[in-house]
Amino acid sequence: MILENDNKYIFIYNPVQAEFYFSKGITPMKVGKGSKGDVFVQFLKTDDLKSAFTEWCNRWRPMA
Repeated sequence: MILENDNKYIFIYNPVQAEFYFSKGITPMKVGKGSKGDVFVQFLKTDDLKSAFTEWCNRWRPMA
């Protein structure tokens, strides 16, 4: 899982996923351009981000 390492930040290259986090009230730390010219959004790894990540991963599963 991407959030299980010791890094303080995560970098999202998927604009739809970044927008999902925005909609959950998670503020990005930085928006930038990677070495290959791809745009990324940097987020501080918090409990709110981890919760949103879990929700993102389960978004297509039927609700029980």
